[in-house]
Amino acid sequence: MELTIGAWFNEPKINFKFSHKVDNYIRIQIIEHIMKPLGLLDIEKDVFLHLTVATKKEQDRLEVFLPRKNNRAKSKNYGLWFPYLEIIHSDYPLKSYVEFFVQSLPIIFNEWGVKQEQIENVTQNVFNEILSNKFYELTAEELEELSFSERMLDGILEELGLDNDEE
Repeated sequence: MELTIGAWFNEPKINFKFSHKVDNYIRIQIIEHIMKPLGLLDIEKDVFLHLTVATKKEQDRLEVFLPRKNNRAKSKNYGLWFPYLEIIHSDYPLKSYVEFFVQSLPIIFNEWGVKQEQIENVTQNVFNEILSNKFYELTAEELEELSFSERMLDGILEELGLDNDEE
């Protein structure tokens, strides 16, 4: 089984402004501390386990939507819906994001008998590596590109007469 992590945001300017490196590191920790010990890499080798992080402005709690199975693509896709405003208004949004991510892991890996110790290993490693480490922050160029895109989107929404208020 192969693990992939992605994101899907369907509302303009409603997203998490974290580097892709955060999800990549979380993925590595899940593989090392959950999937390998449970033998998941050796079963269903042609199946993808995909975790899709999503949010919307009204999302006010963590929700994990159990897998949509796609037999043709041989994948299981879990939807991880994180509470948008709670995360972006927290004192440390990245920490809140990581906390919600690891809270979803027992639900996802329950069918394979994940142990709390494995979840705690992932959590501790992710916190130790990511929090307060500039490597996992967006670069100045990425922030400028994102700001430019959002300014362009503001203009388009204004032309269409649509509300462009992020919060």
